[in-house]
Amino acid sequence: MTAEIYKPAPLLKDFVKQVVVLDNYAPGSRETSLPYFADGLPGIMYQQCDTGMYLNRTKRLANLFIYGQTVKPIEITVGGSFRIIVFYLYPHVAKVLFKQNSSEITDTCLDLTLENRFGLKELIVRLEDSISTRQQVELINDFLIKHIYGNNLKPDKGLDFAVRQIVQAKSLASLKDIRRQLNISERTFERKFVDHVGVAPKLFTRICQFHAALIQLQEQQFEKFTDVAIENGYADQSHFIRSFKEFTGLTPSRFIESIQRP
Repeated sequence: MTAEIYKPAPLLKDFVKQVVVLDNYAPGSRETSLPYFADGLPGIMYQQCDTGMYLNRTKRLANLFIYGQTVKPIEITVGGSFRIIVFYLYPHVAKVLFKQNSSEITDTCLDLTLENRFGLKELIVRLEDSISTRQQVELINDFLIKHIYGNNLKPDKGLDFAVRQIVQAKSLASLKDIRRQLNISERTFERKFVDHVGVAPKLFTRICQFHAALIQLQEQQFEKFTDVAIENGYADQSHFIRSFKEFTGLTPSRFIESIQRP
């Protein structure tokens, strides 16, 4: 399996963080399992698979769908050859893009083509007619640009500020200070955050903290787990292990074993 990272179109800089393409040529029925853990980002996914793509082995996924915040660990399985294109969105923009309360797609996904909202069925036809990965990425880029600028869509500035503060500071972000800078009540802040991001601010902060620790483990930039715990703001190693297991279903040591397995 190969993975490529594409930069989104410059006009999408306020909405799309990055684009990732996974390609796998494996004719036949061989199954590929793709575990997915919380990273704080919703997304748009287009997939072409020989035998279909399944969420947690039970729900067959559409060719083009949006997904919300991931809190619980999930598994995506695909059979045979596949191509997956993921447009990773910034945490607070899914509601603006698709008029969908973000909390309603947390830990799940939504096929927007059922009612052909936003003209997505036409986009799928064009994607299926294209063989080139780059052309498929450009088709989705073009669709989003026309959709955003044709409808004058703009992210909420206050939530953009809050999300950036939390992501940059991880566990050290003060939600009280953020609310004060925005001059907004705790209740209003919580409500807007859940509507636009999909989870409460405190949970989002924990997700950002966990994801930073996960990246450090994946890159093996540590000598012992205590280092990871301290560098990512956990009270101690035990706290870090409990949090890591909550979001992955694995202890850090088991996770390291899984990524080192040939």
